[in-house]
Amino acid sequence: MEPVDFLEQLNTYSIKFLRLQFVDVAGKLKNVAVTSENVGEVLKKEMTFFHDGEKVVFEPDLESLTVLPWRPREGAVGRIYGNLLLPENEEKVICPRKFFTRFNLPLEVAVEFSFYLQEKAQEKTPVDYAGLWDVSPLDLGENLRRDVVLTLEKMGIGVKYSGHGAQPGEQVLGLKPVKGNKLPDILTTAKFVVRTIAERHGLNASFFPYHHKKPGLSVKYSFLGEKEETEKLYQKIVTLLPEAEIIFRPLINDYYGYPQKPENFIFYDGDHLVLTVSPKANPYLVLSLLALETIGSVEKPVLASDFGQALRRFSESTKLREFFGELFWRYLKIKQKSYFDFWSRVHEEGDNGD
Repeated sequence: MEPVDFLEQLNTYSIKFLRLQFVDVAGKLKNVAVTSENVGEVLKKEMTFFHDGEKVVFEPDLESLTVLPWRPREGAVGRIYGNLLLPENEEKVICPRKFFTRFNLPLEVAVEFSFYLQEKAQEKTPVDYAGLWDVSPLDLGENLRRDVVLTLEKMGIGVKYSGHGAQPGEQVLGLKPVKGNKLPDILTTAKFVVRTIAERHGLNASFFPYHHKKPGLSVKYSFLGEKEETEKLYQKIVTLLPEAEIIFRPLINDYYGYPQKPENFIFYDGDHLVLTVSPKANPYLVLSLLALETIGSVEKPVLASDFGQALRRFSESTKLREFFGELFWRYLKIKQKSYFDFWSRVHEEGDNGD
């Protein structure tokens, strides 16, 4: 989309505020809002601000413009995605979304994700105790799911199915297949919509993998294509699992309650190849890995027994270090901090006699 067409779109939809959305290294959605009067700076790539202690410039993706349908029509709020660049060194890739745009993923991919719907006043209390595909009155999440589906459709995101999950308060959404290049943006938007609609219902939507000594939430990528194509992907993912596991399962909680078997994460469902990852996995990094060339194959990779082992394997991987470049060091830094903070809390509780 040309800048002049973009400005015309802002006028057509009466957009007064524009959210400049981007993701950090962990995949968390962030944004800076500007008024329509200041959009010129965005179009010229002159919109700068500080993020994580360094000055960055926002590189807009004008094609990603959409109106947030839950906001007023008059003085509407629009959203575009973009990438963060370093003003003095734009070639140094510090943004996972920017890194992902280097690659072409022509396969169609469907995604299913789930989340816990919880009471806002009582932390971690599920809204219901219904089971898999239960209906009302046991299922108390159907009205929220309806609003989420309708909102996503207004934003151009198709939903194939929705329903109650197996765990108390668990909600499931299955998105229609899209080209792999579009999927990370769509999944990130879908999670953003879920959290927003839950808030408007006076509830909390959590993507944190509470395990309760059982496998927790997951995101399932289903790759649709010829058997030969998906078989290559299967071999690539299986080969990468030992070194890249902390990208697929980035939280300490991801390592509790899960059988440590590769077939729990990568398997065939009929003709479709399915990759199951943590709901907190950064989709831009996960799908970027599919562009990494691998040599040979591993028949039965041994997965990490805990977060610490996964972290060590990642830190020692020359292959991933060369592939991700600067992003490797930034991702490693935040995972090392998570590990250090976890053990610091454990020791503090122990000092208190717990």
